[in-house]
Amino acid sequence: MAILIASSIRMREQNINSNSTKLKEDRYINLKKAVLKQLKKHKYWLHSSLYIINENLQYLNKKFYGEVIVNNCQILLYPLAETQRYMEYFLMKRNHTIKANDIDLDGGYNNLNYTQLTDDQILSLALYEIEKRYHFSGDGIWSFQEGAKDTQTLKQQSQNN
Repeated sequence: MAILIASSIRMREQNINSNSTKLKEDRYINLKKAVLKQLKKHKYWLHSSLYIINENLQYLNKKFYGEVIVNNCQILLYPLAETQRYMEYFLMKRNHTIKANDIDLDGGYNNLNYTQLTDDQILSLALYEIEKRYHFSGDGIWSFQEGAKDTQTLKQQSQNN
């Protein structure tokens, strides 16, 4: 899993001579170790689907660079719909392209200056919001897998009946 992630992450070009194979190997090994260290912090890191991880990697590589993804690589374990929902919200708030609160967030963000959020903070906030719904148990990775239903979907269904 760490090999897949490390080989798929888009890194920023650095000013040093990147033609050196030894340097590339060292960077790759360090990246793989950093990813593995971050993933092991999640208790279900071995139970997430490689398909979900790959979907998230493809999406995140379009918006963020490697070091930001590595620092928050636990977000790769969650369903894309969940991560995308919060990331798009925070990115749009940062860029002033959204005014209304489309997502139910607590009042703790009322005084937050969204324009100063870094990419790292946006990924961290998205991960925080996903896990907050599951009381930080790590169970958010199961939210859209087969047989499980989102709590918001259940609320909507009960209101319709």
